[in-house]
Amino acid sequence: MNRNKKILFCLIVVLISGCLFWLFYFKDSNQVVYDLAQQGSSDSKGKFIPEQHTDYIFTTVETEFSFWNKSIFLIVILLIVVVIWKKLIRKKSNTSSKNSVIKLNHVKLDIEDFIVSKDIDGSFCIRIIEEIKNVVLLNKNFANEDVWGDGDAYFIFSKKEPDNYLLKIVIEYIFWLAEIKDELIIFYNSENFSNKLPNVGDDWFNALSIFDFSISIDENYDFYTEITLLDHYQNDFGFHLEIINKDLKQIKYNPEL
Repeated sequence: MNRNKKILFCLIVVLISGCLFWLFYFKDSNQVVYDLAQQGSSDSKGKFIPEQHTDYIFTTVETEFSFWNKSIFLIVILLIVVVIWKKLIRKKSNTSSKNSVIKLNHVKLDIEDFIVSKDIDGSFCIRIIEEIKNVVLLNKNFANEDVWGDGDAYFIFSKKEPDNYLLKIVIEYIFWLAEIKDELIIFYNSENFSNKLPNVGDDWFNALSIFDFSISIDENYDFYTEITLLDHYQNDFGFHLEIINKDLKQIKYNPEL
C-alpha cells in the first residue's frame, strides 16, 4: 500500500469513527433530553423540546431524521470526501509529472557528444558526455547519470564499432524515441498483458516517469531498445517497454520495480 492509499485509508477510518460517535453519542444525549421533557422540565409545545436556553441542533436532527436517513447522509459525505481526495492525488501526480515533460531543452545531439569505449567482450559502449544533463525520451527528460551505481552512465551498446554513420543513426533514433507519445498510448490500449489499465490517455502518460533505458545495436544495425517506466496510476508498478527498431513490441509490468 503506497503513501497516498495509507492516508486515504486513515482518513476514511477517522471519518467513519467520527460518524459512529456522532450517531450513538448524541442519540443517547437526546434520549436524556427527551426524558427531561417528559418529566415536565419544558414549557414548549408537546413537551418534547427542552427549555430554550438548553435547545441545540442535535435535538432537531434526532427528531427529524431517522437512523437510516442519517446513515445515508453520512455515506454521501464519505463518498464526496473520497472523490475529492482522489482528484487531489491525481492533480498532484500530474503536477509532479510535469517536471519530466520537455521544457524547451530538447538538446540536439551531435557526433561529438558521444564517447565510445571498448568492453572486455569486444563490444562497444557509447556514453553521452556529462555536459548534456538530460536525454529526452517519450517527451520526458531522462537524467544522463548513473542509474545502478556502477560508475558510468552507459545506455547505448553496439556489436559493431561505432563510426560517424552509426552515430548519426543513433542521434536520429533517440530523437524518434522522444516523439512517440501517441504511439505508446495507442500500443498500450491495443495490446493484452497483465495488470493493464483500461483506456489510458494523456493523464496516464503524463504521470509516467522513466527509470532506465538501454539501446543495443547488433551487427545488422538493428536496434533493440528497452525503456523501464514507473506507472503512478497502476500502484506505482514499473513496466518494461520493448522496441525493435521503430516497432513497439511488448509491455510487461513488473510489480517489484
